[in-house]
Amino acid sequence: MIMKGYRRIIFCAAWLLVQLAGAQSVKFYSPGFEAGVKSHLGVDSTATVTAAQLDTIRTLNLSGLAITDIRDVANLPNIQKLNLRYNEIDNVEPLVALDSLREVDLSHNQLASIHVLSFACSERMTVDVSFNAISDFSAFRTLTPCCFHLEGVGLQKLRKVTVGDITDLIDRYLQPGTMVQITDITTLIDRYLQQGQ
Repeated sequence: MIMKGYRRIIFCAAWLLVQLAGAQSVKFYSPGFEAGVKSHLGVDSTATVTAAQLDTIRTLNLSGLAITDIRDVANLPNIQKLNLRYNEIDNVEPLVALDSLREVDLSHNQLASIHVLSFACSERMTVDVSFNAISDFSAFRTLTPCCFHLEGVGLQKLRKVTVGDITDLIDRYLQPGTMVQITDITTLIDRYLQQGQ
């Protein structure tokens, strides 16, 4: 009888801790990120946001909010689709923490290298890095063959692109089971050939 009482007390204490953790307010690093989340949740700009509220978010549009820092994504454990286009992001390393992420739009940002896409670890993932000034494709062969969108990545501006870099890029697209948009490949090849290399 005493054991049942202890178990009940332990269960209630654990439940209370979970409730308190969910009710804890979240502090944001990025004002733009915070504004976008609050808009999505439909709360006032002065309201506090709790971890429990962020746990409910599966899809989030944060485009065009002048975001430079995305460390706040760590507070979105269940996010599946994230739109970060038209921001000023140059570091996407925090996305590694998002196990549920399946689609992320990073187009029109300030990414300079493919190696920052180490979060792209699932064949079920779609990553759009179109219209970034990517100048380093050397790590492309190490990435999992998820679906990349690379239109307008600026190959025409590069001075030191090797044939191997382009071959790796195309090989990655042509792996069995990998989704591909033909315009992505043709845009890359056309821009590379315009350089006359």
